[in-house]
Amino acid sequence: MAVARKIVVAIRKGGSGKTTTAVNLAGALMLLGKRVLLVDLDSQGNATRAMGVDREAITLTVRDILAGRAINVKDAVVSKAWNQYAQDQSLDVLPSHEKLGNTEMGMAVQTALAQLGMGDDPVDAMQSIAGLLKIFETSYDYIVIDTAPNPGPLTLAALSAGDDMLIPYELGAFNDDGLVHAFKTFREVQLNSNPNLTIHGILFTKTDNTLFSKEEVDSMDQYSGHIYPFRVPRRTLYNWANNNGVPAVVARPSDEATQPYMQLAETFING
Repeated sequence: MAVARKIVVAIRKGGSGKTTTAVNLAGALMLLGKRVLLVDLDSQGNATRAMGVDREAITLTVRDILAGRAINVKDAVVSKAWNQYAQDQSLDVLPSHEKLGNTEMGMAVQTALAQLGMGDDPVDAMQSIAGLLKIFETSYDYIVIDTAPNPGPLTLAALSAGDDMLIPYELGAFNDDGLVHAFKTFREVQLNSNPNLTIHGILFTKTDNTLFSKEEVDSMDQYSGHIYPFRVPRRTLYNWANNNGVPAVVARPSDEATQPYMQLAETFING
């Protein structure tokens, strides 16, 4: 039985276009006829909001699953459709919760106490995330995972259970540390827990035609084998889409600004 390809969008840098990339990759895969689940592992819940999920109406989240409070795990999934843009197409979202960070911290504290012979048994974040994804992997073609902008236990667990690491990268001063750390994290996960994890690529986001951008691209020869040949331009369309709860690529699939996400989705399907 075929199982979903698990794509983890991760970089230790806020504002890099990580959530926008996760949301629009999921939307593009949907438009190309694939069954998609978007998992929001960031306690900020930006991917949940960007998909138009009403957080006040959510009864279960990924936090409830990890905390063992969901009797039927699949009840936490929210189906989203945007019929005014894409008739008869939808994708599923496993929403986040603002207290997911507390759950993540609690898992780490409980494990630390257990190691000291105190409290309950340790909680293995890697097994928890792997188990969660296993429940869904036969129901979808792709599972896209948006992670927090910090290398916490849940991000590392997602990478440990994932197939591909996708690194969004905003060209700009002081951003290279995030890229260096992303590769360091990749090597550690590959060495310690998931030897099959691959870096699918680096996606330049929020690009423009300034001289600075061109010079920085030219200075990244060491990453040239990982950089996609297409780039996501800086456009207000993405802000509009996030505020209106629809992936920009779904609302404007033929727009020049969203074409890179269609191309990105095609590289996963064809590669």
